[in-house]
Amino acid sequence: MSEPIITGLCGKGWEIQAEPDTIAQSATLKCWFLDLPGAHPFWHCYMLSVVSLRDILGVPPAQKQYPDAEYEMHLIALNPELKPNPSDLKTITHLYPPNYVSQFHELTDSEAITLGLTMAQGLVDGKLIAEPQGVVGARSWWDENIRRIVQTLKLCRSMK
Repeated sequence: MSEPIITGLCGKGWEIQAEPDTIAQSATLKCWFLDLPGAHPFWHCYMLSVVSLRDILGVPPAQKQYPDAEYEMHLIALNPELKPNPSDLKTITHLYPPNYVSQFHELTDSEAITLGLTMAQGLVDGKLIAEPQGVVGARSWWDENIRRIVQTLKLCRSMK
């Protein structure tokens, strides 16, 4: 297994390197495999993905939560029975439903990836909860973090 690209008090993360198997998978801008011991009593591995919602020829249109949505972020727990490993894509199978899904807009692809990496760092640092369902205010905390990071990235872009 390679060295993680992000580490923190509560875990570590690797960037997933994979060529798309289907044309629809080409919408994925970046994925991170996160090992978060203590996040849940039965599993500790997650995938955080940032996906473009733009139209792709030959693929049905993305389901947007609002008309201006351009990107979607997913946090999904991984099936522990397959012993998830960031170096072996065959071991990475999602559990459903997703832990968290959010759509956002007004960023470039590069900025959307930066947003994803910032959220991944928040997870491994313990600033975000990987299992927000049932925790009062946890989803709002995710939403607020995304909103603030989008605003910061837009401000940084305007200052260049």
